[in-house]
Amino acid sequence: TRELAAALTLQRVYRQKHARRRAKTERLLRLQANRTQAEMDALTAENRRKRKIYEAMLEEYFAELKKEHLKTVMYDDFSAKEKAKILSKRRADFYAEKEVRRKKHAELRVLLEEQKVDAWLERWEAHKTDRVAKLKAHLEQCHAAPETAEETKIQRKLKSDAKKRLKLVLARTKDDVNVELPEARRIALEEVIRLRLDDEERRVDEERKDAAAAYYAAEGARVKAIKDSDDTLDARTKDYASFKIQRQWAYFRARKHLRQLCEKTFTKEFDPASFQYYYVNTRTRESQWAKPKALGEFDLRPDDRWIIFTDESAVPYFYNPATFDMRWRRPEGTIFCEACQGDFCRLRCNKTKAFLCDPCYRDSLESIDDSRRCTWKEVDGAKDGASAVDLDSLPNIPAFGGSARRLSNTSSRGNTTTRSLLPDDADGTTLATNDESSRASSRTLVRQGTSGTLGTAAAIDEDGETLLERAQRTAASYLEEAKQRKEAIDRRRAREIPILEFPPTNPLLEYATRTVDPGSPGPADASDPALDALFV
Repeated sequence: TRELAAALTLQRVYRQKHARRRAKTERLLRLQANRTQAEMDALTAENRRKRKIYEAMLEEYFAELKKEHLKTVMYDDFSAKEKAKILSKRRADFYAEKEVRRKKHAELRVLLEEQKVDAWLERWEAHKTDRVAKLKAHLEQCHAAPETAEETKIQRKLKSDAKKRLKLVLARTKDDVNVELPEARRIALEEVIRLRLDDEERRVDEERKDAAAAYYAAEGARVKAIKDSDDTLDARTKDYASFKIQRQWAYFRARKHLRQLCEKTFTKEFDPASFQYYYVNTRTRESQWAKPKALGEFDLRPDDRWIIFTDESAVPYFYNPATFDMRWRRPEGTIFCEACQGDFCRLRCNKTKAFLCDPCYRDSLESIDDSRRCTWKEVDGAKDGASAVDLDSLPNIPAFGGSARRLSNTSSRGNTTTRSLLPDDADGTTLATNDESSRASSRTLVRQGTSGTLGTAAAIDEDGETLLERAQRTAASYLEEAKQRKEAIDRRRAREIPILEFPPTNPLLEYATRTVDPGSPGPADASDPALDALFV
């Protein structure tokens, strides 16, 4: 019984100790977890605060950018009040800058004048020192060893003045027992020479004053002559005032006409990589960073559409380069791709009724069995009001031909890209001859090389034939002609009959064999001369 009681007591003590240790461990773990959670909450709150500050700073930056842009950039469609406001700001900036330049020029003129005066005074001081030194040497030579009658006369004059000066020297040094008579005579001679040197310095100073007065008199005469010339010019300007007004009006009309021509020739684009604008010549397809000089004080409006950017934390935000608006949330009225939700839609598939971007549409075509019969409507979801577009009014574009602008079969070789006109199942070594391949190739050709009305399959010409059907028929005839020529060449070569090679004269073969530089500026659906010849 005692042993059982002892065992129970030991078990109870051990269990109590183990329970206290476990409770203590759990309490420490809870405290550590609470402390960690509190630190995490504090870090999360701090990160949220910093994020809000960063977003506010970024929004403020874009707001200031927009404000400065509206103050300085002017468009033709601005109202008279907006133009007057911008012109007033430009004039204020111009006159402020002009005043700053005037002050700088005035300070520079004062500085240059001071430097000029200092250099002039230094030259006169050097001249005075040189004349005094020469006079001193001449007097000493005349006193010691005269060579001419003039120098002998100067010697006698110096001795006479020194003898008169000796009395003053002796009277001044009578208390100094160390000064003897020869020493007093030397001091008297030095004082006489010093007096003559002082007179020479005064004469040089007088000459300097006379030279300064002559300089300022000449400068005043020059300024007066300039003023008289300005008065004469003002009188003549009044006579030609009406002519100048007419000429300025003609200049204004000419600049306006030139600006209108430039607006028809150039487009303004935005480069997201460098966050800068550039200008594209729609005729030559050349691009440039500088604004065309023909625009003068005006500018072109870029395409009004939203662009997606990401900050350093990979958080997306939306920016419109046309209006300088920046938003963290999706702009209202825009349409996103329903498949990836990561980009704006570019088209609407008529089969799936889905708004898709280019990559997602290409993937959807691969999953559809009869993708050649699919059609789509071009919808730019990055523009404001894209969700309110009337889809029924948009033309239907074939998937194979209409999407060739984006989904064209291209092969890269070095720095050039060769566009293939053959269907996907062709080996790329022979020309297609069947009707279906010809139609597919012509559809690809139409969408790759045309823009505007040429790229619209539903457009009808005066013969009641759509442009797509006309292109198909013309391309098929050219391909059939090329095949016949190739067969004729092969037959003649087999008979070893010398013949002349046929040059690729038809536009379709020229377009099929050409190479396109992928780095060339301009949109991919630009009008091509080789294809335009098909519709002449």
